Amino acid sequence: MIILAYTFMGGLWAVAVTDFIQFVIMAVAVLILVPLSISRVGGFDAFVAGSPENFFQWTTNEYNWVYIALLSLLYCVAWSSINWPLIQRYYCVKDEREAVKVGWFVTGLNVIGPPLMFLPAMAAKQFLAPDTAGESVYPLLCVELLPAGMLGLIVAAMFAATMSMLSSDYNVCAGVLTNDVYRRLLRKSASQRELVFVGRLMTLLMGGIALGLAMLMANVGGEGLFKNMVMLFGVVTGPAGIPMVFGLLSKRVTNLGALAGWFVGILVGLGLLLFGPASMPLAIPGLFHVNLEAEIAIFLVSSLTTLIVMFLVTILVPADATHRERVAAFQQRLRTPIGDLPEDIPDPSEIGTVFSPFRIVGICILAIGLMLLSVLPWVQGDLALELTIGFGLVLASLGGIMTWRSWSGASQPTG
Repeated sequence: MIILAYTFMGGLWAVAVTDFIQFVIMAVAVLILVPLSISRVGGFDAFVAGSPENFFQWTTNEYNWVYIALLSLLYCVAWSSINWPLIQRYYCVKDEREAVKVGWFVTGLNVIGPPLMFLPAMAAKQFLAPDTAGESVYPLLCVELLPAGMLGLIVAAMFAATMSMLSSDYNVCAGVLTNDVYRRLLRKSASQRELVFVGRLMTLLMGGIALGLAMLMANVGGEGLFKNMVMLFGVVTGPAGIPMVFGLLSKRVTNLGALAGWFVGILVGLGLLLFGPASMPLAIPGLFHVNLEAEIAIFLVSSLTTLIVMFLVTILVPADATHRERVAAFQQRLRTPIGDLPEDIPDPSEIGTVFSPFRIVGICILAIGLMLLSVLPWVQGDLALELTIGFGLVLASLGGIMTWRSWSGASQPTG
């Protein structure tokens, strides 16, 4: 089905459609896992009673409220500045109102999603082997509980989601390196054919770097993998994200200040990563004293360094008139609503010729629902059978309605 989406569409529409199909499959699987896992341990009361002591405690000495607050700040900076594949999704809309809807929808999913994802894994501690590795809990849980058919769908969705996100990351990074580095700094007269070739090489480079890092961290699982991820995020997020955020919000920050802040912040983050201690103290006399774990301390120190250097260089080397004119033009473009820029206005000759994404989404969801219903003879257990029938009928009905409306002209294609 993912191949079907890419066959009939291209670019961001294919990304948006495949993401939605993956979301539907993953959501159905998680919604089935929650009742099955809770039922397996004897109900919610038995789940709470059988959990280890302090299992539901919000914080620990290592992961305290300061750690959680700084980690939340790290993700806020990352998601609002350097998460380019996510930003792409907001351009799959026709106007600002639709973009706001997307933002609130994503916010809602991130509020209700984590509890639904974590509850089955938390319950699994009571019926999986005690020595089960943390990274193996969810695969074993799916094998143990998911009914026939759903297990195959969830495996396919996991692979498709991984490939979709990686392709977005690689394409964005390759595009930046090709257009903003190679063409702007090295080969201003490069032809489109040359840029396509360089873009492919950059994609290969990004994939090789990612593969190398993955192989280096392959033997680190569970908490160690989480710490390494946060540590690498801490090195790059502040120095890269803070100049981007202030570039969007402020007219005063200069290019030189942003570059200087980024460069010094990265150096400080790498220095702490390679030579820093395992923890660093953070204290306000008379209020609190905590030891920050290295991964979150790196983010805090590199971010503060970036901020200080960026503003210091901006003050010492103020912007000239040409820079101020460029900034004013950029801010004017930011204030222009999505869909009102000249390049956003569709060609009248193309209106009505764009393939509606709702049709392919509807076909895929209808097929998923029918496949769930087709494996009912092999589903064991009353609860699993009821859940499979319910979700199969819901998906088949939803997909059928979307397909019918797209073909009947009720769903208008967007450019």
